[in-house]
Amino acid sequence: LQPVALRLEQKKGINNCLLINDSYSNDIDSLKLALHSLHQWSGKHKQVLILSDLEQSSINEALLYKNVATLIQQHQIEEIIAIGSQIAKYKKQFLFCKKITFVKNTEAAKAYINNAKYKDKAILFKGARSFTLEKLVNVLSEKVHQTVLEVDTTKLLYNIKAHQQLLQPNTKIMAIVKAYGYGSGSVEVAQTLQKAGVQYLAVAYADEGVTLRKAGIHLPIMVMNIEPETFDTLINYSLEPELFSLSILQSFIQFANRNALINYPVHIKLDTGMHRLGFEPSQINDLISILKPQNAIQIQTLFSHLVGSESAQFDAFTKQQNESFVNMVIQIEAAIGYTTIHHIANTAAIQRHPKLQHQMVRLGIGMYGISSNKNLHLQQVASLKATIAQIKTIDKNETIGYNRNGKLNKKAIIATIRIGYADGYVRNLGNGVAKVMVKNQLAPTIGNICMDMLMIDITNIPNVQEGDYVTLFGDAPTINDVAKWSGTIPYEVLTNINERVKRVYIA
Repeated sequence: LQPVALRLEQKKGINNCLLINDSYSNDIDSLKLALHSLHQWSGKHKQVLILSDLEQSSINEALLYKNVATLIQQHQIEEIIAIGSQIAKYKKQFLFCKKITFVKNTEAAKAYINNAKYKDKAILFKGARSFTLEKLVNVLSEKVHQTVLEVDTTKLLYNIKAHQQLLQPNTKIMAIVKAYGYGSGSVEVAQTLQKAGVQYLAVAYADEGVTLRKAGIHLPIMVMNIEPETFDTLINYSLEPELFSLSILQSFIQFANRNALINYPVHIKLDTGMHRLGFEPSQINDLISILKPQNAIQIQTLFSHLVGSESAQFDAFTKQQNESFVNMVIQIEAAIGYTTIHHIANTAAIQRHPKLQHQMVRLGIGMYGISSNKNLHLQQVASLKATIAQIKTIDKNETIGYNRNGKLNKKAIIATIRIGYADGYVRNLGNGVAKVMVKNQLAPTIGNICMDMLMIDITNIPNVQEGDYVTLFGDAPTINDVAKWSGTIPYEVLTNINERVKRVYIA
């Protein structure tokens, strides 16, 4: 493992295990924080704590381990592996744990976990640096290639708070976690959002909502793209459908009546100009005629989608959309006899149109630090990194890669990186279009991007070695840079990252 900063790291383990690595320091305060994170992230996984001796504590040793035992007992940990001679002296303090194993050192712990065959566990590694518990993390880590997408949940929380400061005190937030959480991992992002006090989540499809429910997410979840075949799934997992047409509305009410449902929560989408999904103004009377005589469903929110809220050239149309939205909301609520939550503002509208907040806003790409509003000072949440597989010195007039597109006009040092278009780093970024960060210097791509590899020119960058990490986007170059180079938008850059790329979560 490469050295990382002294902070919590979350990654996938073998056999559907979740690994939380905090093997860099060990004191009572950091243990408290790590146990809280274990509880927050574990979902329905049973919890395991791998704990070393605590070092450099000013507290009396006996009192220290009494406090440690009390803290662990409060978190109801299922299993403990205790490493070291100090903690072993206080075995009696840990009798509350039905399954606890004391071992002398990290090598003994490694032998133990190799035989434990852990499955569906959330495992916290909490140890002093001298115990090198990262060796145990490596044993249980899912073996995927060394390309990683690092997701910093502290930056995610910062970006959410930055947007909350733009809202009226009572304005709610619906956070969008569709498309695998914009490529950043829907479960892990949702857990962070739940912690941040977001009131609603939204996903595109029912199976995305099921994944969140199985991971222990209890927030209300709106499903934006439903079909009759998923109605059972919606009910079984307490997911709330977006109803956008007369036919889907009637079908869901009929289903609800057959299942004796009363006031099941739903969301009604109104089309004010996007012309993708939703009820148009001319359909409001038909909508009302279906809603009034029934009690199978109850509207939680009425909402619409803005077309160009990020652009000043569409401000007049944005205002027109909102006026149309308000008129439809007034008609519907007058007919059904109760009020609902209204929302039309997306990320860009939160930043540019404060008068469109209504009772709730929808926050999407802004959570990840992507915005044209530089005054917000958002922090980029995701960093894409890969390692150098090989370094070669290539003579002048040779070519690099497929179709001989990478032509050398001088002798050059070429590094091959373990990432390609199958990972989501698109093919048109080759041949010098994009640059990656190596040893704090930008190196251009050379030749075509391959399926699993790409090549860069590191001729003028000293001390580069095979195995070194390079950054494809992060603080520099940014996602916006990569989007500009490839002629697309940041949304596509993020969501393109293939799930075979390992996600590492840092708190």
